[in-house]
Amino acid sequence: MKPLIIFYSRSGNTKKLAEAMAQALACDIEELADTQKRSGLFGWLRSGRQAMKEVLTTLQPFKKDLSQYDLVIVGGPVWAGRMSVPVRTFISQNKDKFKDVAFFFTAGGKDNAPKIFPAMEQLCGKRPRATLGCQTVEVKKDQYKVKLEAFVKALAP
Repeated sequence: MKPLIIFYSRSGNTKKLAEAMAQALACDIEELADTQKRSGLFGWLRSGRQAMKEVLTTLQPFKKDLSQYDLVIVGGPVWAGRMSVPVRTFISQNKDKFKDVAFFFTAGGKDNAPKIFPAMEQLCGKRPRATLGCQTVEVKKDQYKVKLEAFVKALAP
């Protein structure tokens, strides 16, 4: 199995989780770059509003060739209880290139898994091999490792 982790991170929490995941899987990783400014209070407000409206954005081109990977692991933050705009855009534009998928997210609020993972699956058109949802506080305090181990184990063929 040759996995690739593709993620978006506005504040750094998803990046921290994605990097730990890449180390555990010894696999390639690439961060999505949005062309919209999302930092600060106004960026946070714009991001949440766009997520609620299921808007797409323009992403900078990424370097990896998705056809070279058996498994694409896609993740990002939860915005206003929804999939983040860059992740929605990436899945929308590339879903036909995925051989197999897995999903992960980070969220500051309550458990969003019942909403986020079905939305990602529906948009992608593929059932994920595994899913991982972590609260921001778990990532900041390094309390995600047991969940990450279970996720990695679930990815094994």
